[in-house]
Amino acid sequence: MDISTFVSQFTVGNAFLIFAVGALTVFSLFLILTVTRQQRQLSQIQTTRGRYGFLGKPLYAAVVFALFVGGFGLTYFASQNVQNVAVKADSEVEITIQVKILGTTAEGTQVQISMVPKVDGVEWAGDRGPEFDAFWTATGPTEFSQIELGLTKSNSGGFIKVLRPGSYNITVDIIVNGNRFNKTATIII
Repeated sequence: MDISTFVSQFTVGNAFLIFAVGALTVFSLFLILTVTRQQRQLSQIQTTRGRYGFLGKPLYAAVVFALFVGGFGLTYFASQNVQNVAVKADSEVEITIQVKILGTTAEGTQVQISMVPKVDGVEWAGDRGPEFDAFWTATGPTEFSQIELGLTKSNSGGFIKVLRPGSYNITVDIIVNGNRFNKTATIII
């Protein structure tokens, strides 16, 4: 295991690992102090009563050994079983640009421009879908930019522009859930 792998794994589970090692250290110190005190008391009792422990052998060494082995085992287990979980749900987004000619005026042709996003085949991602932000740009004889924020199925937006005759490239960039999608359509007025 190289050091970069250990560092990246350590940072992911460091709260649990630090807590476990700290708790084990405090518990071990407490146990060692308690066992030492008990050993002193038992050595005084042993002179009057006889042997203690398992088959006359002191148990504190076995307990301390078991705690240290358990502590190293817990530390190893915590550092090896770190799971790096990255969940990202990618949705397929299709955008339809809708252009409807409303009429002709002296300045040009009046058109209504709107868009309908489909998230995984569902228009506006359903009734309770997320909000969409739309950033429109158009190049052609009449150039314009338009911003629509917080669009939903019930507030689908759209705007009306008067355009001079000619060819237009209309681009809409939408942002939904922090992801950006765009669509360009060419229309001739």
